[in-house]
Amino acid sequence: MASGTDFPFNIMDVASLLRLNIRRRSEPRVVYADCPICGDRRGKLGLYPDINTWRCWHCGEHGGMLHLYAKVCHTGTSEAY
Repeated sequence: MASGTDFPFNIMDVASLLRLNIRRRSEPRVVYADCPICGDRRGKLGLYPDINTWRCWHCGEHGGMLHLYAKVCHTGTSEAY
């Protein structure tokens, strides 16, 4: 997996583009949001800014920031970039 320095944006930029509902922050390690994939509204989606990854602790989906955008927008990671 590529590091966050390979991109001109980070997972928090992706979260902003997707208009994710941020529930709480456990700075600097994790930001919790509602999951746009499974629809869980309890802040089970963990965003990890230091490594630009995410995991939903409800549905188990996970991946890199491009995968999150691609999954929500029903596209591939190349197009997501």
